[in-house]
This record gives sequence, C-alpha cells and structure tokens, in this order.
Amino acid sequence: MKYSAAIRNRFDQAVSYFGQAQLERARALCLQVLDRHPDHCDALHLVGVIELRDGRAAAAADWLQRALDTDPNQAEIHLNLGNALLEAGRLQDAADRFNAALSLQPGHVSAWNNLGHALLQLDRHEDALNSFERALALQPGHVRALNNKGTALFRLKRDTEALAAFERATQLAPDYAEAWCNVGMSHVALKNGDVALTAYNRALELRPDLVDGLLGRADLYMEADRPDLALVDFHRALQLHPDHPIGLNHAGNALLALGRTGEALACYESCLKVMPDSPLVLANRGNALLRLMRYEEALHDFDRALALQPEFANALNSKASVLHVLGRKDETRACLEQLHALAPDFAYIPGALLNFRLQQCDWRDYASLRDRVIAGLGEGRMVDLPFPFLAVCDSPELQQRCGRIYTRDQCPVVMAPPAAVRRNDRLRIAYVSGDLREHAVSHLMAGVFREHDRSRFEVVAVSLQPFDESACSQALRASFDRFHVVPHLSDQQIAQLMREQQIDVAIDLMGHTLHSRPGIFAQRPAPVQIQHLGLPGTMGAPFMDYLIADEFLVPPPERVHYDEALILMPHCFQSNDDQRRIDTAMPSRRDAGLPDDVFVFCSFNNSYKINPEGFAAWMRILARVPDSVLWLVADDEPTRNHLRAAASKHDISAERLIFAPRVAYAQHLARMQLADLFLDTLPFNAGATASDALWAGVPLLTCPGRSFAARMAGSLLHALDLPELIANDPSHYETWAVELAHEPQRLKQLRDKLARQRLTQPLFQTKPHTRALEAAYESAFERATRGEAPATFNVSL
Repeated sequence: MKYSAAIRNRFDQAVSYFGQAQLERARALCLQVLDRHPDHCDALHLVGVIELRDGRAAAAADWLQRALDTDPNQAEIHLNLGNALLEAGRLQDAADRFNAALSLQPGHVSAWNNLGHALLQLDRHEDALNSFERALALQPGHVRALNNKGTALFRLKRDTEALAAFERATQLAPDYAEAWCNVGMSHVALKNGDVALTAYNRALELRPDLVDGLLGRADLYMEADRPDLALVDFHRALQLHPDHPIGLNHAGNALLALGRTGEALACYESCLKVMPDSPLVLANRGNALLRLMRYEEALHDFDRALALQPEFANALNSKASVLHVLGRKDETRACLEQLHALAPDFAYIPGALLNFRLQQCDWRDYASLRDRVIAGLGEGRMVDLPFPFLAVCDSPELQQRCGRIYTRDQCPVVMAPPAAVRRNDRLRIAYVSGDLREHAVSHLMAGVFREHDRSRFEVVAVSLQPFDESACSQALRASFDRFHVVPHLSDQQIAQLMREQQIDVAIDLMGHTLHSRPGIFAQRPAPVQIQHLGLPGTMGAPFMDYLIADEFLVPPPERVHYDEALILMPHCFQSNDDQRRIDTAMPSRRDAGLPDDVFVFCSFNNSYKINPEGFAAWMRILARVPDSVLWLVADDEPTRNHLRAAASKHDISAERLIFAPRVAYAQHLARMQLADLFLDTLPFNAGATASDALWAGVPLLTCPGRSFAARMAGSLLHALDLPELIANDPSHYETWAVELAHEPQRLKQLRDKLARQRLTQPLFQTKPHTRALEAAYESAFERATRGEAPATFNVSL
C-alpha cells in the first residue's frame, strides 16, 4: 500500500527517534500513523519493538502479532515476536516464531541464536546446542552464541567443552561480564575454586550489579566455609532482586551457618512465598525451626518436603533428628533405616543407625555396621559423631580422627582473632554448657561451682539452653557471679559477649555432645580454652587448648592422639560434689523389684554403652553365679525386650534381668545401695554413673581399655585407692566378678573399704579438687600471658 508523503515522513521521524532511544516520541508518532492507517505493518512492528524495549512483553506480543497478521512474510517480525514471547515465558510459541523466521531467512544468525535460547529453557539441550552451532557456522565470532553454546554444553555436563566456549567468548569480548561469570561457573564444576573466584571477581568488576555473578561468588564462599563473605554477596544480590528465590534460599543457608537462625528463618519464609512447593526450601526452613526448638513445626516442613520428594535424603535425616528429640523412637528407627537404605553413605548415617540400635540394644547387623563405621573413619569419611563413636571403638587414633572430621565439618574456620590476654583483678572464668540443669555434668560440677575461691576468681556461666526454673537450676544459678542464658544468640554473638565480659579462661563442659556449640570456641573468645567432662576424649579441634585428664586416664604412649594439651590432675580428672544428697528413705529390695535372697549385679549405664560382647560376658557371669540377677536401666519396652531375647539366646532366663525405672536423682542414689556389685561397660566406661555408684557405696568392677572413655572408671578407682577392682583383662573381669559373688566376706571387705575411702580419699574431696582446677586455670593462663603455646603439664598442689 502506498502512503502519503506526510505519513511516510512521520514514520521516518519515528524511526529516527527510535534510533536516538527517544522511545516515547517514536511511539507517539507511530500511534499517529496507526490512527490513520491501522494496518501500517512497519508502525505496528515498531510499536511492538518499543513495548519490548520497555519491558512490556505481553503488550509487545500483541502489537507484533498484529504486524505479522498484516504481513506474515517478514522474518524480522517473526524474530521480534519470538523475542516477546520468550520474555513472556511462552517458550514453545517463541521457538515456533524463530523457526518461522528461519524458514523465510535460513541464514539469520540472531534467529538461530534465539531459537537455541528458547530450546535451552525448554530443556532441549541437544537441540539448543545444534542451533548455537548453526549460528556460529554463519558467524564464528558471535560472542553471545558462543556464550550460549557454553551454557548448553554445561547443562549437558560437557564441562571442559563448555569452559572452552566461555573462554573463547571472553577472548573475543574481554568486557563481556556474563561470559566471565560462566567461566567461573565452569571452573567451580571442574573443582578449580581459586580460578573460579578470579573469574567471578572479573565479572563483578565489569558489572557490579550482575546477580548471577554475586550468587556464584557467594556460593563459592560457602563452599570455602566462609558464610560471612557469602552473606555480603547474597545481600547485594537481594538488594538488586529482592524476590530472587536462589538468593533468598542461599542467604538463609549462610545465616544458618553463622548461627543467625531467626534471620535465616525469615529468608526461607520469603523464598517460600515465591516457591511454595520447593522441597529444598521447606527442608531448609525445617532445619531453622529445628534449631529454634520449634519441633512440631519443623516436622511439618520435613513431611511436606518428603511428600513432594519422597527420596529426599537431607529431609529424611532432619526428620529423624526431630523424631528423636520428640521421643518417637519407632518412627525415628524407621526413618533412619529408610535413609540408610536410600543413601548408605549419607553423612553420619551409618553411625546414627548403629547408635540408635545400640540405644535399644537392637544388635541386628551390629558387627557389619560397626566395621563399616570403623572402615569409613579409616578412610576419613563422615560416618559417625564423636560422642556415640566412643561406644563403638576403643582406638584413640580413630576417636581423634572422628573428632577432627566432625570439627572441620561443623566449624572449619576460625572467624575472629584470638581474644587479647588481659589481667583482671580476679581471674575471670566462664563455664559454657547446655547442661546447667538436672543433668549428670551439673551433678558432678555443682561442688566446683560452689567452692571456687571468689577472692581470686570471678565465675561466669554461659547457658546454651533455656533456664528451666527447676530446683537444680536455681541452685546452680546461685553458684555463679554472673549467669548468661544465651540460646537465642548466634555463635558469633555469644563469642562477642564473652569477649566483652573479658573472659580469661573458658571451660567447655560439652565438647561434641547434644546441644554443644563448638562454633563459639572456634571464634577464640578467650585466651585460654579448656575442655572438661562433657566429651570423654579429644574434640579434634585446633581451637581448644587443653583437656582435663590425669596420668592413669591418658598414659604417655597415647597422648599423641589428643589434639589438646593435657592438664594432668593430681588424682583424677573427674570433678565431684561431696554434698550430693542420698535420699534417707532407702527402699527395700522388694520395693525396687528385686528378689531378697540373690546376688545383685547392676549396671546403670545408658543402654547404648552395652554391646553384644559385653552382654555375653555378663551372661557368662550370671551362668556361673546361679543365684544372681542383673539390674539395668532401660527406658522403653523394645529395649527391655531386646535384652530379654539376648539373655535367652545365652540360656539365661529373661526373669533374671531386672529393669529399674527412672527416678529422682537422690532416690536413685539411695536405691543403688541395694546392689552388690556394679559391672562396668567397655569400650565406653561408666563416668558420672560410676561416680554415683561409688558415692552410694557400691563396689564397681571395671576393665580398662586404651581410650579416655575406656579408662574413666579405673581413674576413679585409683583416686579412691581401690585398684583391686580394676581387672587386668576381660577374662580376669569375668573371673573376678564371679569370685566376688561367691565370696561374700571378701566383697564385704571391699565394701567397707569403699565406705571409709570415699570420705578420706581424693575422689570426693571437692575443695582440694577445686583448688587443683584453679591452679590448672592459673598455670594455663600464665603460659598465655607469656605468649607460650599450650603444653601438657601436671598440676601440683
């Protein structure tokens, strides 16, 4: 159609304005043309392109479709309509338009490139690669096609070829930020972290607002265990794109790694508004809720994630953790077994399954699971946690390796310089624990807290769990000069609090146990950091300076297997309270469910310390002492049933196993006096439970092993001057138990000796022991003030 000169001039002026980026003027002139000639194809086309430039893809598609209806034989209109449809997310329609453009103009490089781009988003990666190669055959130096070809190769997991394409794009266009970003992405896939970081840095120098570059570099920082640096990039990316789901999710992960759980939860919740059915984000929110002890809400998220993705191993693992905390044991076991079948090499799962079965004395596949855990640690893999591994193996070497692996996994980087050494008027010591409540560690430490010399020491508590208002907690709180309840604070915030409090010596009473926070100590909040009681072994942590031990507990040949320097106490590593109350209302044997006229062996250790070998030894002892029973603690019926069944396999009547219910601590100490002989476990000895038995006047028979955990009871007996209750080997342990049961007079002599020794020997002398601990703290601090590295030393009084 021919148009008047005025119309042609007006359209030409619109084109001129468009070339000058004066889009509104160009649009106005086109609309004037269209007002006179609604089918003016070029004006319709130009308005569509302007709408697309302005980010209005749907409107652009409408205008371009009108242009195409007017003249379907213009390849450029098909191309631009394809671009608008691509922007609008109509991927297949876009691909159809690009193909139409190519049918009209087979040599159209942009159409081949854009077709490939649409096919990439349709996950047709091979077809996309073919399109990019067609574009490059027509124009070998087309940098966007090169970059896109690299993306297709990357998605096809042809990483080396992808890198070559991206690098060629940067050679042709050194300022092409997106290509540099993709170079970084490829080097990450090829495990070249340092080179990847350089590429991301170059991309962000060229375009500081490149969101993919910020997210890629942040993920690289996360891989390098630097969530603090990652968070800076995540925050910048979210400033540019507040609803970016990957940015929100990964920022939550960084905040969670930094212990800023509340902020992490907020990120995950924002992400779920964008991606409400993402199993990954649901599981991450569940993990944040788990840390906040909002267990039922966490379980709901894990169940939702698993409904969407039934074989989601991380969600199964976290669900098992919640179920365990909630005491839902049957469901916990089912969850762990499902995870073990699904992902047998999942981090820590072999040990978790073994430990859970040990807790219920379920010894199915015990030997194979144990051997697998031991072999995995030998290979340096994350197969078990340090505390439960103490019940698996008596090797100090492997226990050290287990601690080191777990420490690297949990807090691999010291994120602050060591606290400065200052001299306060009094040495300021802080006890850090999540067990400052009704707990075995607090029963042991209560006397030390009370007896500290306040003229020389200021004593601070840092409680990692909420204050529970129990009588035990109230009494403990009164023993401190300051008592900080900090479960709501991150590791960094707690460390900063300790720095502000100018703590001189920090004592971790947890090690790697439930609710522990080793990340606090990784920040080096105190000049001297000491581990005591919670974990009977090395933490394998470079940021812990000392471990409280004694000469018997860690013999010289084994000291190389401890990463901490050892503080060797003069008598015994264990702290004790000589004011522990034993209920005066001692029950009768009948009240306790025990027969009157039998010999009562007992072992009140937690059930996870009992293994098939040790139980078999006990059954042989019972067989040789027919008028005897074994008194145990078992928290649930499945555990009791497993033990009864195991006894029957050894031809011992299940009725000879007597199970004691949990009772208040003072009552427990009183009823223990009904037992004749306490039988220890190996390789994980009784610790606090041994102390309880000896305090109650019950002789305890042990057989030491090699590790700290396997020598605890022997250390206590040495401190009571009762070495005759330390067996030379497992055979002697069995023989000695049988002989004592058959020689009541000999056992009475031991019991009478224990009654005298417990009042006079060092084990239960709280004040002298506290003075020794204080001397240890002062010696360690003096070394720090002189700038000397921690070193093993003996405490002398």
